[in-house]
Amino acid sequence: MPPPTPLSIKTSSVLRLIKEEASYHEETIQQKAAVEKLELEGADEYDLRQPRQVLEQTIVMAPAVRKQLHTALGALSEAMEAAPESESEENKEKAKRALDDGRKVLEEHGVPE
Repeated sequence: MPPPTPLSIKTSSVLRLIKEEASYHEETIQQKAAVEKLELEGADEYDLRQPRQVLEQTIVMAPAVRKQLHTALGALSEAMEAAPESESEENKEKAKRALDDGRKVLEEHGVPE
């Protein structure tokens, strides 16, 4: 099995960051629901402290991942332009789909400054 090409490495990086961003987005929703449930149940501040802290940390991480995704999309775009003709069509198509998916994520959630 030949070693991975720079294009396939950058594609994998973008795909991983897309999954990571989705994971943070989903975790934020779950943590908000958990905090709201505890508040409705009348939990005291001590019991709310940890869930709120987890929610805050999750909210802080999402923009950082989107910024990494933005950077990785730029690198992937450059790698696609510099890809040799010997690069497989399968790798090129996978990279193109990853670019499209990554851009869609950034359009939906915004790119942090």
